[in-house]
Amino acid sequence: MKIITVSGAHRAVGKTSLARALEERLPGRTEVVKIGHGRDKGKPERLFRETEEFLAYLDALRSTGRGNIDVLIVESNRILDALKPDLALFLEPRAELLQNGEERSQSDAARRARLKADIRLTADSIRTARRRPAAFRRRTARTLRELGTLARRERIAVIRALRHHSLTQSGMTAAP
Repeated sequence: MKIITVSGAHRAVGKTSLARALEERLPGRTEVVKIGHGRDKGKPERLFRETEEFLAYLDALRSTGRGNIDVLIVESNRILDALKPDLALFLEPRAELLQNGEERSQSDAARRARLKADIRLTADSIRTARRRPAAFRRRTARTLRELGTLARRERIAVIRALRHHSLTQSGMTAAP
């Protein structure tokens, strides 16, 4: 089972949207879980309040093979303090927040997650995905190949999900 983490600078940067886009596009069986202090709002993602609670769940998955999950997508900043995923994604503040000077302060966990991320989706990368999709795909594909933890089909799915996320965050629509 491979683990992909989705972290972000603060709430409302699109972590859940990206996690769902990954779940839709990745081959095989996927599951999305969240770790944090948010409320369970009846969303389909399983919510763990504490990292330790999630780690116990992960140990059970690994030891029993329960669920036959190919890729586990974890939405959390703090989880990167406890494990090294196959791919760590980090979402920077949305461009309009930076332009309007409304950038929210980042938690310590968000700052640590940003430093540990394999790929950071920034305002510049969103503009590149929108204006020069081939360049965005090449750069992201190279990063994923160098990381060497995902199969080719998984890398393609990640690139598509990142591009979809970039376009929807910029107010455009994306092809599947």
